[in-house]
Amino acid sequence: MTRRSKKRRRATSLEDPESTPHSTSKVTNARCLLSEELLPRNSKSGLDIRFVSHYVSCSVKNRLNFAQFSKHLGASTEAIKIDKEWYNTICDVAVIENLDKAKAALSDGDISHELFTQSRSRSSVFDAVGRRTGFLNRAAIKMACLDNAFSLTSHTLRMGSFNDKIFSFVDICGGPGGFSEYLIWRIRSGGGDAKGWGVTLAGDEATNWRTQTFREESKEGLEIFNGGDQTGDIYKKMNRDDFVNQIMKATNGEGVRCAVADGGFDFTGYEKDQEMASRRIILDQSSVILRCLGKGGNFALKFFDTFHPFTLSTIYVFYQLFESLCLCKIPVSRPGNSERYLIGKNFMHSVDASVEEVRALLQRVFDEADERLSNEGDIYSDVSILSQSVVVGDSEFCEYIKHQNLRIATEQTEALREIRWYIEHPEIPARQEQMQVKRKCFGEWHLPWPDGR
Repeated sequence: MTRRSKKRRRATSLEDPESTPHSTSKVTNARCLLSEELLPRNSKSGLDIRFVSHYVSCSVKNRLNFAQFSKHLGASTEAIKIDKEWYNTICDVAVIENLDKAKAALSDGDISHELFTQSRSRSSVFDAVGRRTGFLNRAAIKMACLDNAFSLTSHTLRMGSFNDKIFSFVDICGGPGGFSEYLIWRIRSGGGDAKGWGVTLAGDEATNWRTQTFREESKEGLEIFNGGDQTGDIYKKMNRDDFVNQIMKATNGEGVRCAVADGGFDFTGYEKDQEMASRRIILDQSSVILRCLGKGGNFALKFFDTFHPFTLSTIYVFYQLFESLCLCKIPVSRPGNSERYLIGKNFMHSVDASVEEVRALLQRVFDEADERLSNEGDIYSDVSILSQSVVVGDSEFCEYIKHQNLRIATEQTEALREIRWYIEHPEIPARQEQMQVKRKCFGEWHLPWPDGR
């Protein structure tokens, strides 16, 4: 959803789509499960086909029981402290400063939108992967990448009595529908069946569902929900509640196997503040995910920067409720932007409460936080769903976040500098590897090669 605002799959080589798998590398570091996925990456020294995904699991000593979880979760009255000590805990001050400088270097008003987009396209070896794909849009290819790395459409998941033969999912803020198109196509192309429910902001050409232009296999299977007021706006509590109730009724109260959420909005005027400006949409998507997902289910949720205590407190809630998480920047995401995805596997793992109790608690806490965010009006206001001290007190979680933030921020800074270089050298053609990389990705992800492409 483009919201308008004021302002561990096995590791395989891509050198040959038919190559045999390499062994999966796993080591333990502060309870982080490291699983190496071999995917192409942009590199000045040539084509580096490695994408390393790091998982984190909450250790027994850091796992909160439900009573503790309930006590800590809620609108915090604790003042949020953001200083060098905080930034060095979850990343590194110098790295963040370099990233800010690289962003500022592209904020020159003399750089036209056309020159910027052309330079961005020429600088990335992955640019062609998301163009002329045979699917609705670039989002479908992002989901293919996520699915390949994290087995989101795996048929091995079994959840109670709700029809195990159907892959059930929700697509939150997903219009015009690339995620859903891919998920339904993937399941049906493998001989299975899929049923999805989607909610997105209605009435905007950029976000309206376009199921009529899905691949033929995907045109049926997505039930669209616009809410009681027909806006599809999940900022409204009534629409969130109605959507969740619909899912619970349709799945006999068990929830879906998979939840995906790709919401965002026009960041014009807030380019440097995407993380703060996106807090509410991430909060409300998280609320819907956690209330719709069935026990044992998986999710994929888009974030932007992950430096602020609010963002990390939200991630920490997922960390407590899932067997494993991965915060990653996928190769087909534009390398110069702040977009990243949080993946969660096995909902309600080691939770000493019923899923109904957890859903009720989360609904109350997330609704309270949403109300505060909607009333504050200031994107810099102090709103949190968990005390900052709880997050900082978990050294294993902070170590993981720091590791991922350092990796993502460093690579983003390099990508922004490359874009700037291409802006200054408009005569330089696009990276020659682009079509090579596209063929490798489509082969690895088992996607049909688009006719005439």
